[in-house]
Amino acid sequence: MKNKLYYFVILPILVLAGLEIGLRILGYSPYKSSDFKVSSEPGLWIVPDDSLGFFLNEGAFEVTVNEKLVFPTLHGSLGNRVLGNEGADYPFLIDFHGGSFAYGWGLPADESMAYLVQDEFSNALIRNFSTPGYGLVQSLLILQKQQKNGDLPSMAILNYMPFHDERNSMNKSYQEKILQGYRNSNEQVSKEFGSAIFPYIRNGQIAFKDWSSATSSFSLRDYSALVNLIASESALRADKQIDARAETIALLKKVSALCEENGVRLLVYVMSNEESGKSAFDDFSKLGIDCLLSPIDLQENKWTLYPLDSHPNEKANRELANTLTEKLDQTLYE
Repeated sequence: MKNKLYYFVILPILVLAGLEIGLRILGYSPYKSSDFKVSSEPGLWIVPDDSLGFFLNEGAFEVTVNEKLVFPTLHGSLGNRVLGNEGADYPFLIDFHGGSFAYGWGLPADESMAYLVQDEFSNALIRNFSTPGYGLVQSLLILQKQQKNGDLPSMAILNYMPFHDERNSMNKSYQEKILQGYRNSNEQVSKEFGSAIFPYIRNGQIAFKDWSSATSSFSLRDYSALVNLIASESALRADKQIDARAETIALLKKVSALCEENGVRLLVYVMSNEESGKSAFDDFSKLGIDCLLSPIDLQENKWTLYPLDSHPNEKANRELANTLTEKLDQTLYE
């Protein structure tokens, strides 16, 4: 009986403890969340959604990032960031789609790219549906909903960043970032998002994943270097099985088909011109989709809110807006 206890209980515990100690000596560690915290007043600036994952909460908010960067924002009833031009009748309706970069994260609305472009066109209404955390899969779902409701725009601008590929495909790396972001944000967010359902594209088909399965428990990874190493290697292997760029291309084909069928002009704006951005621009252009490449590299600190945040600063938003304005001047009235 004592031998069985030793071989089946005590020895495995000793081996695992030895591996844990050895890994820590070699520099491995338990899972460490990045230093990220977001709060908003008077309530949550973002709420869970049963198909988009999350949705901009209607109302005016003051958002604080990492207790240092503070900015005001106003959200409309459609899940859009309000630019101050709603309610008027315009001959052209242009919708912006994208993530936090196109949203104007960290800046008041009047310093964001969408607002600066709107300011140049007196005969066009811009609605900014860009939402922090979105990829382009949400763009397709919003356009499909608009198609059903008869609310499609004259033009849809999909603002793309290379890291949107992992969001579109919902790979393991992105699932970890979802959990990391929301559990670090604040306790209320972590509780509220139990009902969230996230969209993604896999093998060219749209699918959905609920919050609990998208963000499996990290509890042991928080304490064990061994568990964290095994989980990290497993996620890395799983991600290598997914061609995230190919999934984005399949997604863009669906968006392009919907727009062409309904007479909606489509423009994909690659917002950063580093190598991965240039590669995406080339890939998307081969699809016959109208594409625009940013004149700046948003990996450079001079274009960001560094050291407070890595998102584009007002100067970058103005450069991006100027390039997009020139493009619209050439194409909007064709």
